[in-house]
Amino acid sequence: MSTDLASLLAQLQQTTNQTQLQTQTQTQTNVSINSAALSGLLGVFNQQQLQSQPQFNQLNQLNQSQIDVDLSIPQLAALPQSLAFSLAQQPLQPQPQPPPTLSFPGNPTLPSSFTGYNQDPPPPPRPSKFSPSILRSLADIAENPRVLATLRTLKFAQSQKEASLADQRSRILERHAKQRDQAHADEIMGKKVDTKAMEAMFQRDLREWEKYLSKEMAEMLKKQQIELEDLKIPFFWQTTNPTELALQKRVLDILIDCI
Repeated sequence: MSTDLASLLAQLQQTTNQTQLQTQTQTQTNVSINSAALSGLLGVFNQQQLQSQPQFNQLNQLNQSQIDVDLSIPQLAALPQSLAFSLAQQPLQPQPQPPPTLSFPGNPTLPSSFTGYNQDPPPPPRPSKFSPSILRSLADIAENPRVLATLRTLKFAQSQKEASLADQRSRILERHAKQRDQAHADEIMGKKVDTKAMEAMFQRDLREWEKYLSKEMAEMLKKQQIELEDLKIPFFWQTTNPTELALQKRVLDILIDCI
C-alpha cells in the first residue's frame, strides 16, 4: 500500500515537472516571438524615421529661419519666442499703396502740390511794339467815354501833384536863399560864419527832398498803371522797365490828344 502511494506521488511529481517545463518552454517561445516582432517593428520605425528625416530637417530649418527673421523685427523681438513664432505664422496684411501718378510721354510728372485744372488760364503774351491791331485798338479806346473820363482825372491829379511838389521845392530853395543872405549880412557885421557847413546842410536838404519826390512820383505812376491796365489799354501794366515806360508814354500822348 505504501509502495503504491509512493509510486503515485512519484508519477504526480513527474507530471508536475513536465508541466512546468512545458510552461517555461512556451513562455520562452512567446518571449522570443515577441522580441522578434518588436525588433521588426523597431526596424520598420527606424526605416520610416530615416526616410522622413530630410523633410523634418527642412521643416525645422524653415521654422528656425522664420523665427530668426521675424525676431529681427523690434516688436517681435521683445516678445517670448513661442509667441513671436505664433505671430510670425500669421499672414502679413497688404500695405495700402499710393494712387498712381499720371505721367504722359514728353510731359513732367505733376507735382504733389497740383490741385487740379480749376485754375485761371495763363495771361496772353504782352505786346512789345506797336502794330496795326494795336493802333486800331487805340482808335476804339479813344472813343470810349469811360476811358476819356479816366484820362482826364489822371491828368488833373498829375498836374496837381506836380504843382505841389514844385511848390515844396521852391519853398526849400527860398529858405536856403534867405539863410545865405543872413550869412552874408553877418559876415559884413564881422561875425564868423561857416559857409561850407551851411552849404553842406543845403545839399543834404535837397537830397532828402529828391528822395521824397522819387517816392511820390513812383506811387503816382503805380496808380496810373493799375487804372489804365484795368481799362485794357495796350502796354499798360505795373513796370519800371525804361523801354516799357516809353511805350506807355507814347500811348498816353496818343490818347491825350483825343481828349
